[in-house]
Amino acid sequence: MNNDIYNRGLIYGIRRGNTALVKTSFDALWDDGRNEPQLRHKLIQAIIENCWPLLYEFLKRAPEGYSGLLKLYLTLALADKSKDAAALAGLYSLGADPWDEKEFKGLADLEFSHAGVYLKAADENGFFHATRELSAFLDWMFGMHPIAGDTINAINKLKIHAAGGGTLEWKRQCLSAIILIARRGLDNVSEELEAQLERRRDNASYDTISPPWYCFDVNTEVGRKKLSRMKDGGRVSQLWLLYEGERIEQSQLRLEERTVRERPSPWESIWWKDYIMLRAAQLKCGFKEWRKVRSKIEAKWQRNRKGKKKAK
Repeated sequence: MNNDIYNRGLIYGIRRGNTALVKTSFDALWDDGRNEPQLRHKLIQAIIENCWPLLYEFLKRAPEGYSGLLKLYLTLALADKSKDAAALAGLYSLGADPWDEKEFKGLADLEFSHAGVYLKAADENGFFHATRELSAFLDWMFGMHPIAGDTINAINKLKIHAAGGGTLEWKRQCLSAIILIARRGLDNVSEELEAQLERRRDNASYDTISPPWYCFDVNTEVGRKKLSRMKDGGRVSQLWLLYEGERIEQSQLRLEERTVRERPSPWESIWWKDYIMLRAAQLKCGFKEWRKVRSKIEAKWQRNRKGKKKAK
């Protein structure tokens, strides 16, 4: 089976808290250690996109080798998700105005307005320039809230990633994560994480499984071919990536409303709902439309699997 399917399985498994899918995908991609550098880089990306407070754990553990990397991937799957680094970057990329007083107001919105300042600076002058401009904001935030050395290390790590290589969206997520870490801090992250793992470890499965149908999206070769043969395949692909690709296990996501608060918790996702709603609005779609298509795709997938089993 192609690696692109297991790459999708790794991400989908993390977001859905599916440890069996994460371990199956990781084992398939490990390839006797030859893919260790890529898996380490994918892990940092997955942390920033799905649970940015865990950057602290990544720096503390400095995972290496099969056991070290797999353990942190599984930790990421079991942990509560914190999606606001991806949400802030996504809102900006979708064209939301951080300075719209009617739409965005209150102390929680300082995160989006400040993210907007530095993301715009990155667009105009490059990400290296934007990370240097961040110094004044960080000094101001550190003056309001004493900050630990571990937090500074996390911010410096993100500055390197933002100014380095990678996709535009990834670099925007790194800048957004810096804003969030400076504003919310990383206090008590380890203690809260351990409590989350304690609640979920006993029910976790690590069996080898076949990748579920939703892993075969447009980012895989198989998915591209099948979608290209479907009527309205492009539309289906967009709905798939929104409603399946961004699906998070609800028991692992703390959605909070934007309210006037001085310092939200790192584990709260304040901006994620805004981001998903804006994407859906721009696609002019609702979940009902996807649900109809989804049932057809899943049924067809089950028929194909049964056919293959009979052929064997």
